[in-house]
Amino acid sequence: MQNVSKHTRTDGELVVSVGGGSVLVEVGDGSTTGPRLEHPDADRLGGRGLQLIEAISAQWGVRTCRNGKVVWARLPVVGSG
Repeated sequence: MQNVSKHTRTDGELVVSVGGGSVLVEVGDGSTTGPRLEHPDADRLGGRGLQLIEAISAQWGVRTCRNGKVVWARLPVVGSG
């Protein structure tokens, strides 16, 4: 949620749901500006959030809504045994 306030200057909402062998994480905010997948230089702090999401998720995307947007990621559930 820190990224929401840092990058959009709006409040955010986090929704996590489980089903169908995956975890769906959705973060909504009041901005209509979409996130950018950046390739920061190795000495720069930050700017790697979407790279991490790209690396660990089965799918991710952005959808617009009446009051802003939702960035979502579907993560596979890994069995314990």
